[in-house]
Amino acid sequence: MSTTNASEFEQLEAALDQGVPAVIERLIVQLREKKKYHHLFEALKLRLRHRMGLPLWEHTPGEQLDPQLRDRYEDGLVEACREVGLLLPCNVVVRAGEGGTIVEAMDPEAAMGMVQNPAVAEVAREAKALLVQALNSLTES
Repeated sequence: MSTTNASEFEQLEAALDQGVPAVIERLIVQLREKKKYHHLFEALKLRLRHRMGLPLWEHTPGEQLDPQLRDRYEDGLVEACREVGLLLPCNVVVRAGEGGTIVEAMDPEAAMGMVQNPAVAEVAREAKALLVQALNSLTES
């Protein structure tokens, strides 16, 4: 184990004195700092499950929760997706081209397709729709 990993582990271990929520929050901070977005999403799900009193590891799929709890859970997952999505680099390129300025953007659906999570896919669809709307507004002006 490297010195950095040992230090991170020691920070998590020290947070145990303050309880599970403190350990989860410390883990979230570490993952955010290291830009480990997929792991960050998993940690955010862990925090959500803990706050809702659900088992920390997903033994029960969300579909098997009672409807009111499932709605809260799904809302929390979408919020976690948004939080991670805001941390992702925005891949928009503006450059000079023949006859004017060219603006190109990465397709969020294509970029996030590898995550294979319905909540992430929904956020990516929303992001793509907003991005297309913004790009189209540039051609209208």
